[in-house]
Amino acid sequence: MLRKYNCFLESEFKNGSYKEGTYKAQFQYFLVIYFWTRLDLTLGDGKTHFSILIRSIQDLSDFCVIEGPCRSVNKIFEEFNIFKVKDFLKVGEELDAFDIASNLYLQYDEGMPKEQMHKGERIGLSLKYMDFKKRLYRYLIFKDKIKKGKRSLITIV
Repeated sequence: MLRKYNCFLESEFKNGSYKEGTYKAQFQYFLVIYFWTRLDLTLGDGKTHFSILIRSIQDLSDFCVIEGPCRSVNKIFEEFNIFKVKDFLKVGEELDAFDIASNLYLQYDEGMPKEQMHKGERIGLSLKYMDFKKRLYRYLIFKDKIKKGKRSLITIV
């Protein structure tokens, strides 16, 4: 079981290489495009832990919403002028989610307005995971700025 907390997880294999692929179906074949496909944030204290898949981000300079795990990562890489995961990480570096000296970190902003939260079904989950298909594991704000899965959203009071 994975035991890294308060960090961003890159998709790294045991041999030290990184998972860099997204699958796009074309007829019956799969074409692999080599870009990092997702960004996970793990949080915990050793007793309790959870992970968040970053599915969309908002560019605060123009308030444009970037949807999808792959597009979100591509936008982050674009900001750093990086094209491969290995170029983003220093050798052996873990991305501590709260380390302000890191390339990427989280920072609490008291000035951010409180937004209404919504939850809904996961988007794009394979049919082989039917037990999870209808579970409300997707959380977001700004539901009017997303394109997919609006009908399944429930407002959290």
